[in-house]
Amino acid sequence: MKKAPESKLKNIRLIITDLDNTALTPQKTFSKRTIRAFSAVMEHGIHTGVDTARAQCLSTDLFRMLGVDCAVSNDGATVYYKNELVYGAVIPDDVVYGLLSFCNGNKACKRLTAITENCLYTNLLISEYDYLRPNFLYHDFSKPLGEPVYKILAELTEPDLASEIAERFGCRLQNYRGESLYCYVMPQTGKFYSLCRLCDVLGISIDQVVAFGDDYGDIEMINGAGYGVAMDNAIDEVKEVADYICGPNTEDGVAEFIEKYIL
Repeated sequence: MKKAPESKLKNIRLIITDLDNTALTPQKTFSKRTIRAFSAVMEHGIHTGVDTARAQCLSTDLFRMLGVDCAVSNDGATVYYKNELVYGAVIPDDVVYGLLSFCNGNKACKRLTAITENCLYTNLLISEYDYLRPNFLYHDFSKPLGEPVYKILAELTEPDLASEIAERFGCRLQNYRGESLYCYVMPQTGKFYSLCRLCDVLGISIDQVVAFGDDYGDIEMINGAGYGVAMDNAIDEVKEVADYICGPNTEDGVAEFIEKYIL
């Protein structure tokens, strides 16, 4: 791992970044500097994208603001190119219903959320999320949703239960630092797996990708991309597999790296 490249990076075809604690400021928006950097990259004929745990239907305004043409969302369960779904790992209906029913009957599960392409369904509506409607709706999960589910979130008070659920229903488990929220998606997904599917769509090699990230879900992506860049505010596990480290998100670390070593 190096703090910075010795010279400009060559033959880059895609720059992709995580959002929270990476490209986004602590105020959950993009700085003007970051927007300018991504715009300049596009002018050089390089694809730009976001690889995030966030739901696609709640993030389109952010994607539009940054001007990216690619989006890997829902922890890799969905991949979009020019606003078209090009890859989606749908959770089978029996797994969805079984997992939701199992969690619904467990006192250690405080909240459940099932994410479809256009909506988030939850069994516990909280007033602070009112602004997300109509994409955030109540469902008691006593019956099937009737539409494809790409990701399930469970807020658990017992961390060991998270792994038990993943094993029981054959799902990939993803957790987030500092949270009691656990993500369940299909095994053939994840940020890096789906980044590779995006590269197939674009007709480029993973070696031509620069990826930025900070959290557990970014480890495989940072390790597997041609150039993996960890934020200075990233967890140690991300820094350990990164090729380089850039400045923190509080100081436009992603934009600074792009300006110095890509443009």
